[in-house]
Amino acid sequence: MDERKMTRATLEWLKTRKRELEDSLRSAGSDADSGHQRAAVHDDQATEQLKNQRRAELERIGDLRFVVPVEPRTETDSIGIGNRVDLLCLQPKDELSALVLPADDSTYAERTGLGMVITPESPIGKAIIGKAVGEEVEVNTKPPKRIKIRAIKPGDF
Repeated sequence: MDERKMTRATLEWLKTRKRELEDSLRSAGSDADSGHQRAAVHDDQATEQLKNQRRAELERIGDLRFVVPVEPRTETDSIGIGNRVDLLCLQPKDELSALVLPADDSTYAERTGLGMVITPESPIGKAIIGKAVGEEVEVNTKPPKRIKIRAIKPGDF
């Protein structure tokens, strides 16, 4: 089984959301007890659609039993998962401060209050992981971007 990583904030939010979805499925429509998609011969189309959306969201959340929580990273010599980074985009000129965290944290950042997240799998993440303050990198986007690493800070989540 692949190891799944995320912050404790995301993990707790997903656990709560999963319970809410499971509870709502148990109490929704004529197949409230079975949870089986085709058992609802008497549910109207809107109820069945809502239940299918909830099932799909539960599937996206997946199994949370084996999640490894990501801790804030205190090392600041190079960028790694769990750091906060301050970046200066040289073309076009823009500044960005974000946490470097796994994809689940990016997906649910708005709901968990983490703010801006860069994932290691993203073009920016691929370009900056392992880099140090003062380094400039070219990000593989269209058009390509040049980014300068201004600061590497401990994670603040």
